[in-house]
Amino acid sequence: MIHQFFVPTDAAAILSILLSSRPPDDRLVWAFTSKEEFTVKGAYKVAMASANTDQSGEESNSQNRKLFWKSIWKLNVPNKIKSFARRANKNILPTKANLVRQNVIKNSTCKACGEEVESSGHEFVDLLWHLKFVEQQGDEILELVITVAWCLWFNINEARLGNARAQASAILHKACYLLEEFQVANFRLSSPVNNGEVSVIIRYDARRVEAALSKRLMLPLGPVKQRPWKKG
Repeated sequence: MIHQFFVPTDAAAILSILLSSRPPDDRLVWAFTSKEEFTVKGAYKVAMASANTDQSGEESNSQNRKLFWKSIWKLNVPNKIKSFARRANKNILPTKANLVRQNVIKNSTCKACGEEVESSGHEFVDLLWHLKFVEQQGDEILELVITVAWCLWFNINEARLGNARAQASAILHKACYLLEEFQVANFRLSSPVNNGEVSVIIRYDARRVEAALSKRLMLPLGPVKQRPWKKG
Protein backbone atom coordinates (compact mmCIF):
# COMPACT_ATOMS: atom_id res chain seq x y z
CA MET A 1 0.00 0.00 0.00
CA ILE A 2 2.84 2.38 0.83
CA HIS A 3 4.46 1.85 -2.56
CA GLN A 4 1.06 2.39 -4.16
CA PHE A 5 0.45 5.84 -2.66
CA PHE A 6 3.99 7.28 -2.24
CA VAL A 7 6.95 7.98 -4.50
CA PRO A 8 9.90 5.57 -4.07
CA THR A 9 12.01 7.93 -1.93
CA ASP A 10 9.16 8.65 0.49
CA ALA A 11 8.15 5.01 0.56
CA ALA A 12 11.70 3.97 1.48
CA ALA A 13 11.82 6.55 4.29
CA ILE A 14 8.49 5.36 5.68
CA LEU A 15 9.46 1.68 5.54
CA SER A 16 12.70 2.42 7.41
CA ILE A 17 10.74 3.51 10.50
CA LEU A 18 10.87 0.91 13.26
CA LEU A 19 7.46 -0.54 14.03
CA SER A 20 5.97 -1.66 17.30
CA SER A 21 6.10 -5.34 18.20
CA ARG A 22 2.29 -5.24 18.17
CA PRO A 23 1.55 -3.17 15.05
CA PRO A 24 -2.07 -2.31 14.22
CA ASP A 25 -3.49 -3.02 10.80
CA ASP A 26 -2.90 -0.39 8.13
CA ARG A 27 -5.89 1.76 7.27
CA LEU A 28 -6.74 4.88 5.31
CA VAL A 29 -7.27 8.02 7.40
CA TRP A 30 -9.31 11.11 6.44
CA ALA A 31 -7.46 13.99 8.10
CA PHE A 32 -10.30 16.54 7.92
CA THR A 33 -12.62 14.98 10.51
CA SER A 34 -12.16 14.09 14.18
CA LYS A 35 -13.10 10.45 13.55
CA GLU A 36 -10.56 10.24 10.70
CA GLU A 37 -13.21 8.64 8.50
CA PHE A 38 -14.15 9.85 5.04
CA THR A 39 -17.75 10.96 4.55
CA VAL A 40 -19.46 12.81 1.74
CA LYS A 41 -20.58 15.46 4.23
CA GLY A 42 -17.01 15.99 5.42
CA ALA A 43 -15.72 16.23 1.85
CA TYR A 44 -18.45 18.78 1.06
CA LYS A 45 -17.38 20.97 4.00
CA VAL A 46 -13.75 20.85 2.87
CA ALA A 47 -14.72 21.78 -0.70
CA MET A 48 -16.90 24.70 0.47
CA ALA A 49 -14.15 26.00 2.77
CA SER A 50 -11.68 25.90 -0.11
CA ALA A 51 -14.13 27.72 -2.40
CA ASN A 52 -14.75 30.43 0.21
CA THR A 53 -11.01 30.92 0.65
CA ASP A 54 -10.53 31.34 -3.10
CA GLN A 55 -13.45 33.76 -3.28
CA SER A 56 -12.07 35.76 -0.37
CA GLY A 57 -8.71 36.00 -2.12
CA GLU A 58 -10.37 37.16 -5.33
CA GLU A 59 -12.38 39.80 -3.45
CA SER A 60 -9.24 41.04 -1.71
CA ASN A 61 -7.40 41.24 -5.03
CA SER A 62 -10.36 43.07 -6.56
CA GLN A 63 -10.33 45.60 -3.73
CA ASN A 64 -6.60 46.14 -4.25
CA ARG A 65 -7.15 46.75 -7.96
CA LYS A 66 -9.87 49.30 -7.20
CA LEU A 67 -7.62 51.03 -4.69
CA PHE A 68 -4.73 51.00 -7.15
CA TRP A 69 -6.64 52.61 -10.01
CA LYS A 70 -8.33 55.05 -7.66
CA SER A 71 -4.88 56.24 -6.61
CA ILE A 72 -3.76 56.43 -10.26
CA TRP A 73 -6.74 58.62 -11.23
CA LYS A 74 -5.94 60.94 -8.32
CA LEU A 75 -2.36 61.57 -9.49
CA ASN A 76 -1.59 65.16 -10.43
CA VAL A 77 -0.75 64.39 -14.08
CA PRO A 78 -2.57 65.18 -17.36
CA ASN A 79 -5.62 63.02 -18.07
CA LYS A 80 -4.07 61.77 -21.32
CA ILE A 81 -1.28 60.17 -19.26
CA LYS A 82 -3.78 58.48 -16.94
CA SER A 83 -5.65 57.20 -20.00
CA PHE A 84 -2.36 55.90 -21.40
CA ALA A 85 -1.79 53.86 -18.23
CA ARG A 86 -5.30 52.41 -18.45
CA ARG A 87 -4.87 51.41 -22.10
CA ALA A 88 -1.48 49.89 -21.35
CA ASN A 89 -3.05 47.77 -18.61
CA LYS A 90 -5.80 46.58 -20.95
CA ASN A 91 -3.24 45.85 -23.69
CA ILE A 92 -5.03 48.05 -26.24
CA LEU A 93 -2.17 50.37 -27.13
CA PRO A 94 -1.33 50.23 -30.86
CA THR A 95 1.98 48.48 -30.28
CA LYS A 96 3.57 46.46 -33.05
CA ALA A 97 2.55 43.23 -31.32
CA ASN A 98 -1.10 44.31 -31.34
CA LEU A 99 -0.88 45.62 -34.90
CA VAL A 100 0.48 42.26 -36.07
CA ARG A 101 -2.37 40.53 -34.25
CA GLN A 102 -4.83 42.76 -36.15
CA ASN A 103 -3.05 42.04 -39.48
CA VAL A 104 -2.11 45.70 -39.89
CA ILE A 105 1.64 45.03 -40.13
CA LYS A 106 3.72 41.87 -40.35
CA ASN A 107 6.79 42.65 -38.23
CA SER A 108 6.44 43.09 -34.47
CA THR A 109 10.13 43.70 -33.71
CA CYS A 110 10.93 46.85 -31.75
CA LYS A 111 12.58 49.38 -34.04
CA ALA A 112 14.72 50.80 -31.24
CA CYS A 113 16.56 47.62 -30.22
CA GLY A 114 15.84 45.44 -33.25
CA GLU A 115 15.58 42.33 -31.06
CA GLU A 116 12.55 42.25 -28.75
CA VAL A 117 8.85 42.33 -29.63
CA GLU A 118 7.25 45.74 -29.15
CA SER A 119 4.50 44.73 -26.73
CA SER A 120 2.13 46.54 -24.41
CA GLY A 121 3.05 48.02 -21.07
CA HIS A 122 2.03 45.25 -18.67
CA GLU A 123 5.50 45.44 -17.14
CA PHE A 124 5.00 49.18 -16.72
CA VAL A 125 1.70 48.71 -14.85
CA ASP A 126 3.31 45.99 -12.71
CA LEU A 127 6.04 48.49 -11.86
CA LEU A 128 3.45 51.04 -10.72
CA TRP A 129 1.75 48.35 -8.61
CA HIS A 130 5.07 47.40 -7.03
CA LEU A 131 5.93 51.03 -6.27
CA LYS A 132 2.48 51.66 -4.77
CA PHE A 133 1.86 48.57 -2.64
CA VAL A 134 5.25 46.90 -2.11
CA GLU A 135 7.67 49.81 -1.78
CA GLN A 136 4.84 52.16 -0.72
CA GLN A 137 6.29 55.09 -2.62
CA GLY A 138 4.58 58.46 -2.58
CA ASP A 139 2.56 59.97 -5.40
CA GLU A 140 5.55 62.05 -6.55
CA ILE A 141 7.43 58.93 -7.69
CA LEU A 142 4.34 57.45 -9.35
CA GLU A 143 3.66 60.72 -11.17
CA LEU A 144 7.20 60.86 -12.53
CA VAL A 145 7.27 57.19 -13.58
CA ILE A 146 3.93 57.35 -15.37
CA THR A 147 4.92 60.59 -17.15
CA VAL A 148 8.26 59.13 -18.29
CA ALA A 149 6.43 56.07 -19.66
CA TRP A 150 4.04 58.30 -21.61
CA CYS A 151 6.96 60.31 -23.03
CA LEU A 152 8.63 57.06 -24.12
CA TRP A 153 5.43 55.99 -25.88
CA PHE A 154 5.09 59.43 -27.49
CA ASN A 155 8.67 59.19 -28.78
CA ILE A 156 7.98 55.74 -30.25
CA ASN A 157 5.05 57.13 -32.22
CA GLU A 158 7.15 60.10 -33.38
CA ALA A 159 9.80 57.69 -34.68
CA ARG A 160 7.12 55.76 -36.58
CA LEU A 161 6.28 58.97 -38.42
CA GLY A 162 9.89 59.34 -39.55
CA ASN A 163 11.13 61.73 -36.88
CA ALA A 164 14.43 61.22 -35.10
CA ARG A 165 14.35 59.11 -31.96
CA ALA A 166 15.19 61.15 -28.86
CA GLN A 167 17.94 60.26 -26.42
CA ALA A 168 16.99 58.84 -23.03
CA SER A 169 18.22 61.97 -21.24
CA ALA A 170 16.08 64.16 -23.50
CA ILE A 171 13.00 62.02 -22.80
CA LEU A 172 13.60 62.24 -19.05
CA HIS A 173 14.09 66.02 -19.27
CA LYS A 174 10.87 66.36 -21.26
CA ALA A 175 8.95 64.26 -18.73
CA CYS A 176 10.20 66.35 -15.81
CA TYR A 177 9.38 69.60 -17.64
CA LEU A 178 5.92 68.39 -18.68
CA LEU A 179 5.08 67.24 -15.16
CA GLU A 180 6.33 70.44 -13.51
CA GLU A 181 4.55 72.67 -16.03
CA PHE A 182 1.24 70.83 -15.56
CA GLN A 183 1.40 70.80 -11.78
CA VAL A 184 2.27 74.50 -11.58
CA ALA A 185 -0.59 75.38 -13.93
CA ASN A 186 -3.04 73.21 -11.97
CA PHE A 187 -1.98 74.26 -8.49
CA ARG A 188 -4.97 75.26 -6.39
CA LEU A 189 -4.50 77.11 -3.15
CA SER A 190 -7.13 75.87 -0.73
CA SER A 191 -8.08 78.03 2.20
CA PRO A 192 -8.12 76.32 5.59
CA VAL A 193 -11.55 75.83 7.11
CA ASN A 194 -12.82 77.09 10.46
CA ASN A 195 -10.94 80.36 10.42
CA GLY A 196 -11.61 84.01 9.81
CA GLU A 197 -9.83 87.29 9.40
CA VAL A 198 -10.22 90.71 11.01
CA SER A 199 -9.05 93.80 9.12
CA VAL A 200 -8.84 97.35 10.52
CA ILE A 201 -8.15 100.60 8.67
CA ILE A 202 -7.58 103.87 10.53
CA ARG A 203 -8.15 107.00 8.43
CA TYR A 204 -7.34 110.58 9.26
CA ASP A 205 -9.86 111.73 6.68
CA ALA A 206 -11.46 110.39 3.52
CA ARG A 207 -8.15 110.40 1.64
CA ARG A 208 -5.48 109.79 4.25
CA VAL A 209 -4.84 106.37 5.83
CA GLU A 210 -3.00 106.47 9.14
CA ALA A 211 -2.68 102.73 9.80
CA ALA A 212 -3.95 99.33 8.69
CA LEU A 213 -4.00 95.94 10.38
CA SER A 214 -5.04 92.44 9.32
CA LYS A 215 -5.05 89.41 11.62
CA ARG A 216 -6.09 85.82 10.93
CA LEU A 217 -8.12 84.13 13.65
CA MET A 218 -8.47 80.34 13.88
CA LEU A 219 -12.17 80.64 14.72
CA PRO A 220 -15.27 79.64 12.72
CA LEU A 221 -16.36 83.23 12.08
CA GLY A 222 -18.99 84.02 9.49
CA PRO A 223 -19.16 87.22 7.46
CA VAL A 224 -19.59 90.21 9.78
CA LYS A 225 -20.39 93.76 8.67
CA GLN A 226 -19.55 96.72 10.89
CA ARG A 227 -20.23 100.40 10.41
CA PRO A 228 -17.26 102.74 10.28
CA TRP A 229 -16.45 104.06 13.73
CA LYS A 230 -15.39 107.64 13.98
CA LYS A 231 -13.57 109.20 16.87
CA GLY A 232 -15.15 112.51 17.78
